[in-house]
Order: sequence, then C-alpha cells, then structure tokens
Amino acid sequence: MPWSVKIARIAGVNVYLHFTFLLLMLLVALAEGGTAPTFFEAAVGILFFVCLFTCVLAHEFGHILMARRFGVGTRDVTLLPIGGVARLEKMPDRPRDEFWVALAGPAVNVVIAGVLLVGVLIFGGGWSGLVWDLEEAGFVESLILINTAMILFNLLPAFPMDGGRVLRAMLASRMDFVRATQIAARLGRVMAVLFVVVGVFWLKNPFLFFIALVVWFGAGQEANYAILKSQLKGITVKQAMITEFHQATPEDSLGKIAEWVLAGTQTDYPIVNDSGQVIGILGTNELFEALKRHDLWTSVRDVMKRDFVTLESSFLLEPALNLYQRYPHNMIPVVENGVLTGMLTMDNVAELIKIRQALNRRLAYAKLR
Repeated sequence: MPWSVKIARIAGVNVYLHFTFLLLMLLVALAEGGTAPTFFEAAVGILFFVCLFTCVLAHEFGHILMARRFGVGTRDVTLLPIGGVARLEKMPDRPRDEFWVALAGPAVNVVIAGVLLVGVLIFGGGWSGLVWDLEEAGFVESLILINTAMILFNLLPAFPMDGGRVLRAMLASRMDFVRATQIAARLGRVMAVLFVVVGVFWLKNPFLFFIALVVWFGAGQEANYAILKSQLKGITVKQAMITEFHQATPEDSLGKIAEWVLAGTQTDYPIVNDSGQVIGILGTNELFEALKRHDLWTSVRDVMKRDFVTLESSFLLEPALNLYQRYPHNMIPVVENGVLTGMLTMDNVAELIKIRQALNRRLAYAKLR
C-alpha cells in the first residue's frame, strides 16, 4: 500500500505501517505526555495503544493463517488508524472456506479476551473485582472490553467486513455467487449509512465515518469483481490478448523504443531472441530512467528487465488476473510452446467484456422479438 513503511515480516508476510498510523501514534504520545500526571502513566498509555494494535494485527493473522490452510496466500498486512488490512491473493473459491476465513479473525479476539479474562479472574480477585466501565477499567480489563467490542463490531453484516463475508458465504451456499455478493453488498451499504448516522449524531465518533467510507466503496468493488469473475468464466488468455504490438530484439537501441513510445500507446515492450522466445521486458518507466543515464544508441540488452513472467495462451483468464494484480508491468507476455504470440492487458480484458455484454444484450433483444 502506498505511503507505508515495512516494520516486520511475520510468518512469511510483510507487515507495514501506514503513515496515518504513525501520525496517530505521534498524537497519542503527545496526548499522553500532555495529560498524564507522571511519566510512568504516559508510558502505560502508549503501551496500551501498542497492545491494542497488536490485537488488531493478531486478528488479521487469524484470517491469513486460515486462508493459508485453503491454499490462499497473502501479499501483505497494513496497519491503519481504522484497523488492519490483510491483502489476500484472492478469496477462497468455496463459500465454506470463505466462511471459516472470515470467522478466523474474530475468533482470535475471542481467544485474546478469554485468556485475559481468565488471568483477571485468577490473579485479580474474581468477578467481584472486575470493572466493566471503559473509563474506569484497568489496563487488562480495557483490553478485554475492546477485544469484545472488536468481535461484535466485525461480525456486523457490513460487507466486506468479516460479518458481511460470513453472510455472503452463507448466501452463496444457497444461491448464485454473484447474486449472493450483490445482496451482501447492498446490505453493506445500508450499514455504511447507519455508521455515518450513529457516528455523526450519536457517538460523535469520526472514525465511524471513515469506516463507513471503506464499507461503502469496498462493497461496490466486491460486487463489481464478482460480476467480472462470472463474465470471465471459461475465457482463455488467448481470447483476451492483443496480437498487434511492437516487440524488440536485444540489439535494438533505446532510441528505437523511444520512437515507438511517441508513435503509439504501448507501455511495455517484450524483448525476444531469434527463436521468438521472451528474454526480457522494457517498460516506459524503465526506458525513461535508462535515458537519464545512457544515450539513444545504447542497446536494449543493457537495460531490459530479466525478472518477468509469461502466461500460456491456453491459461484461463480468471486466475490469470490474480497474477496480473501482482505484476509490476501493464502488459504480460503470452506464449505458445515458449514462443511469444500476444500480450495481455487489462484494457483489452475490459474491451472484451464490453463486447460480450453488447452481444449478450443483442441476443436477448432478438429473443424478445
């Protein structure tokens, strides 16, 4: 995620702090330093804040580890002021798997709250010593209350939050996946409006407004992605690739590539050998950087990127999009038996979908007549 700094790598997953989170930490430190009567109490307040977001991070790793059980990897985790965001490579295909992945996060908070509660009961004097008012509660009691609130809040049916994903998984087990997503997304947007009303007029909490924005736009994106997946089902990469494009050889000059950039809209150029095999790729950004250090007569071989991926033309388009999302270039070379035959771009995928939609409407209209 942009404007983030990496702080750790846990269980093979990179953990990032967004700059807004760092700003929030600074504000908390200043607030505690300005209001706490002693240095010790200020340090305790900062420690509580760190423990709180450790619980948030643990929540996200609940999702990550459960998703890993179903063969779904995770790109990274980013801590934001409104919580954590774990970017899974994809959601599990089966509704049952999504159900368990969604519940795994709140389940971690249940365990944390339960362990802390047992500790308080054993070492804190039993039930009679517990304080359930957040303003008067102690350090551990406050963590119990906040973890409990996280459980209840995350299980609200506000798609794409955890509760909304549980709802979508339950609906998808009884109806079409797209229809289930659309129902969950509509309910999610209703919940987003309620968050705004409650946050502005009742609790006076601005964070609910930001969460409402995330839910509103996230629900729309999820619904659109579900429709996209259904439209791409059964389509191969070959049907969506472009076949008219420039390809360079290692001996071509940077000046030649620069002429192609000025003459058209292609953004990435595959570099092929005499056998038609892709041996590198050069994007316009790499070209611009290379021209700052080299002259126009420099050969492509000296600056081309050798870390690239290719797609077989027979590969299904839907799973190919998951690879595209992790790929730094706008175009992915498509090969048949190792020989370059096309390039996959999201623009061409979008155009293919629009053509199929137009044809489907035309066929539907013809049937009505």
